Amino acid sequence: SYCIIPQVRPTFRSRPIDEIVAEVARLTGRGVQEIVLTGIHLGHYGIDLSRGRAKLEWQRLWHLIERLGRLPGDFRIRLSSLEASEVRGEFVEVLARESRVCPHLHLCLQSGSDRILRLMKRRYRSAGFLERIRRLRAALDQPAFTTDVIIGFPGETEEDFEATCRVVREAGFAKLHLFSY
Repeated sequence: SYCIIPQVRPTFRSRPIDEIVAEVARLTGRGVQEIVLTGIHLGHYGIDLSRGRAKLEWQRLWHLIERLGRLPGDFRIRLSSLEASEVRGEFVEVLARESRVCPHLHLCLQSGSDRILRLMKRRYRSAGFLERIRRLRAALDQPAFTTDVIIGFPGETEEDFEATCRVVREAGFAKLHLFSY
């Protein structure tokens, strides 16, 4: 409804884990101290690599993080933007175990109004977003959360704006990226 990415990148393409691990090993071997995992729908990493395979053969983001965590060297892993709906189960467990992952997550909120989220065609609602934040706070040691918020989406009312303000306060973000529509 507002994002061009699905039209210009209609399919997910994940780099194979072995290829990424080899690149990170080269970089950290040269002294790079921070690796940033990034991509469109980062939390969907590996879905295309896992399609049609038994669950024991899946290659998902948490598997990549585990593999990177076994590499030698003194480096940390930072994750770029994630959707809250992508943060669940095994992923959270791996984040809690892997000390190299920076306890900072950028989770895209966009709006705290469920009505506006529906108009934006987002796959989550504010209560689910806040539940993911609570789970992450319980699993991680003093995590920091940042987010994106769009103000002035077509049809947004004062009540919708106030709903966003309530969610922002409850989530306790370290920083907001605010965008006017």
